[in-house]
Amino acid sequence: MTKRFTKERREHIHDLILERKRVTVKQLSEELDVSEVTLRTDLKEMEKEGLLTRTHGGAIMKEPTTPTGSFKKRSETNLKEKQIMLSAPSHSLKIRAVFYLMPVQRR
Repeated sequence: MTKRFTKERREHIHDLILERKRVTVKQLSEELDVSEVTLRTDLKEMEKEGLLTRTHGGAIMKEPTTPTGSFKKRSETNLKEKQIMLSAPSHSLKIRAVFYLMPVQRR
């Protein structure tokens, strides 16, 4: 196998994690013909960049989040306030007012 530059190797690791959802250092070492020490360094740096979550012996795909947190978490916060805003009569809103509402999950 042709040796890759660090950036190329990390992009390949990221692609594998997206595809498989999880990888082990041992698997990566065998597939990429790179030492486990090098791969641990790669995974550590990739975790710092927010690309994955390291686990004992490997890594898993990072849960998608937005700048304000995961959708599940945001959808469960301030439920009462969101419901009050949704129940307000539309004629009481100013014409040029803009509201950004997150979907409320009904139970």
